[in-house]
Amino acid sequence: MDKIKVGMIEGVCNSCGCDKQLHGVGTLARIKGVRINCEGDIQLHEADTYEPVEVPPQDSVFGLDGIIPEISVLVGMAIKVYRVRPDPEWKDSDAIGVHVNQPTTWLFRIVNLNEKAFGWVPVAWLGTVVVFRADQ
Repeated sequence: MDKIKVGMIEGVCNSCGCDKQLHGVGTLARIKGVRINCEGDIQLHEADTYEPVEVPPQDSVFGLDGIIPEISVLVGMAIKVYRVRPDPEWKDSDAIGVHVNQPTTWLFRIVNLNEKAFGWVPVAWLGTVVVFRADQ
């Protein structure tokens, strides 16, 4: 049986209004962000590289330490990046590249012109992440 993504279920709930029925009057505030999938999720689940996400403010992801890329501050819209637990189906895989997340790696390039490593990335980002504006 294929896995059904939580986002698909939430989308159905939001469109039919059962969100209101489950949580009382009105809908709960949701925080919009972007999920940037690693190669493992893209290959195994045929996920897009970028997927919109909406989570409640009390979501467990916000209990983690998010990291703010310097470049996001320089362009005037700070974002926070949170790592997502690897999918159990591929997390221990020896396949080359399943953990690679090139788009997220580029967010963490060193942008300080005075740094010797200007333009380099201090560490490769591995695995899927979710990204939210830092002011939310």
